[in-house]
Amino acid sequence: MIFLFSTGLALLKGCIALCSTGVQDEKRNLLGIALTSGSFFRHLYSTLGRKALGMLAKGAVLNRTHEWSKKRSVLFSSRYLASLCSVTHSKFAWTSGPSSDRLLRTSQLAYRPIGAAPYSKEVKMRMATFDELPIPKFNYRECYANENRKFNAILFSGVAILGSSLLFFYYTDCFDIDAMLAPKSYRYRKVYRDPSESGGLFSKAWFQKSTQTEKVPVTTAVLSSGAPVDQTEESFTEKTAVHPKPVSWNLPEHVPYLLIGAGTASAAAAKAIQENDPDAKILIVGDDRYYPYKRPPLSKVLLWSSDDQLKSQLRFTTAGGKVATIFHRPETGYCRTVDLEQKTGIAVAFGRRILKLDVDAHEAILDDNSRIKYNKCLIATGAKPRIMPQIRNMEDDAQKYFTVFRDVADFLRLAEVSRHAKCITVVGGGLLGTELACALQAHCASNETKVVHVFPQAGCLSRLLPSYLSDWSVEHMRKLGIDVRPNTTVANAEEYSIEETSITRLVLSLDNGDKVKTDHVVMAIGVEPNVEIAKDSGLPLDETNGGIICDVELSCAPDVYAAGDCCSYYDFKQGHKRVEHHSHAERSGALAGNNMSGARKAYSYLRQFRSGLGPSLTFVSVGEVDSALPTVGYFKGYKGGREGISVPGGPNQLFKPGSPADLSKGVVFYLRDQHIVGVLLWNLPQSVPTARSLLTSEKRLNEPNEAVKLFEL
Repeated sequence: MIFLFSTGLALLKGCIALCSTGVQDEKRNLLGIALTSGSFFRHLYSTLGRKALGMLAKGAVLNRTHEWSKKRSVLFSSRYLASLCSVTHSKFAWTSGPSSDRLLRTSQLAYRPIGAAPYSKEVKMRMATFDELPIPKFNYRECYANENRKFNAILFSGVAILGSSLLFFYYTDCFDIDAMLAPKSYRYRKVYRDPSESGGLFSKAWFQKSTQTEKVPVTTAVLSSGAPVDQTEESFTEKTAVHPKPVSWNLPEHVPYLLIGAGTASAAAAKAIQENDPDAKILIVGDDRYYPYKRPPLSKVLLWSSDDQLKSQLRFTTAGGKVATIFHRPETGYCRTVDLEQKTGIAVAFGRRILKLDVDAHEAILDDNSRIKYNKCLIATGAKPRIMPQIRNMEDDAQKYFTVFRDVADFLRLAEVSRHAKCITVVGGGLLGTELACALQAHCASNETKVVHVFPQAGCLSRLLPSYLSDWSVEHMRKLGIDVRPNTTVANAEEYSIEETSITRLVLSLDNGDKVKTDHVVMAIGVEPNVEIAKDSGLPLDETNGGIICDVELSCAPDVYAAGDCCSYYDFKQGHKRVEHHSHAERSGALAGNNMSGARKAYSYLRQFRSGLGPSLTFVSVGEVDSALPTVGYFKGYKGGREGISVPGGPNQLFKPGSPADLSKGVVFYLRDQHIVGVLLWNLPQSVPTARSLLTSEKRLNEPNEAVKLFEL
């Protein structure tokens, strides 16, 4: 152990001497190497003694012939080292002076006379000659350049081999990475491409049925025009509006992902599925005549827009001056249903309805009794508008005066009616009814069309706003020119003809005895979840809130999910809830799509929606906003917007601002058990991130007087 330690120490000291000598020599020539070698052997001699030095020293005479191989190896290494450090070896220009003297003093080698015993102590020392010193072989710079070239060649060769290997593995898929991810389309390729399993491209029964000339309202739409067109095999990109014609249109017998309903929830789910599974084949089935689109612009910016050309294309100008569309993606983002067997992508089947699901067999039954087999299914049928009983009992000729506002067809009809009508009546004081009344007033201001707003509540938006803010909203709408009739309902409607003309109008009899002569009536009295498919399929329904009962992952049955307005999801704090907002449809659809494609995520939703009373006043609701909860309001202009005053009376109105004239901009906090659970931003749309942070932060501010300081009033 001591010998090994001494040997290592000697080697270390020799290396240090080698480095120091080579650095001190300015010319880094052969003389420096000679000095280094002498210093190295000197350290070995002083540490190991004469006996060890006799075994390691390389002299002119050695006592063992087999040691010559060791000598050659060491000499070769010494010469190679000298060649790396020498720049004058080609001319053998040895330096003279003090360095030469040092060389003669230190470079002494031990040798053993011929015939002496192998380990004899008779060792004589003599001065080394130049012939016994390391001989340089190459120029230092050339050797260094060669070494660099060799290293670079090895490096670039390795990088090239690695890159080509990765490209080869990627394009050949030799590792079969898809087999580790589920569900992936490779699992269904045999079903798609094997005619013996699927019965060919189309089923025989459906082919025989499709050859008959039967009028089926199956059409599609193009983004650029916003008008429905036929979806036939001959013409798929027709841009003119046409009526439904007899078509030969088929659906695949099997799809991995089946989405029922062509709304926002299905669009969000399809997008999430494609992100997780790029090779997915998705079929969206809906009875609408258009590609999935956003409904909120129909009752706001699109209706009050003055650009008729953009309206015809279902486009509008945003607040930032950009032109946007209501469609979630352009037509080029979809494929035809007849191509879904051979291609991956999203196909939309228009004008078709799915009646029920066979959950055990994983089959969907359509309105013509044909069946589609699925792997994963999403029910996103949304909600359907309520209709007054008086209108249900009216004759078909009289129903032309009524529009139940819900989809694009209703918007186009209302936009056409508003051009010539002298009076339009909006029934309903909720979000949709109030938006429509204000948007129609802004749209019809140029042609002097009168807008009448009828609702049974004391104020508009009474389910959301505190009573003082609801009353202020009524006065604001009247200032816009709207004839607001609160606390009234429609008791009867009769048609009458104007004398000496063929023009007919409608007379609405209100329950307070008033009569309103109008040309058209728009009904927006609420919606109810569309759960017929779930009911006929035996899925659980929520009797309290309505909708399909789902768990936290939005699953309502094995491989069946629900999202959007028809979904009653489970909330960890409040149990099952159902929400009817656009943002909920987007988020629930996206999460359902993620879970359908392999994820296991729980749904957590913070309510948020945007509405407004015309272009000049918008409000955003974040969290739980309900007029039945206690509220604290702060508005600009009232004591700096930082205080509220208590009012006697109802417990639901803890605070309210001092003057009704100061309600054009402010914030309202909704409380539950003295905790802030909702925020209403009144003309403060830029403060949405602040409101969300206030409600989701771990250190929540539950004192309104402190929370209001976060908002710029």
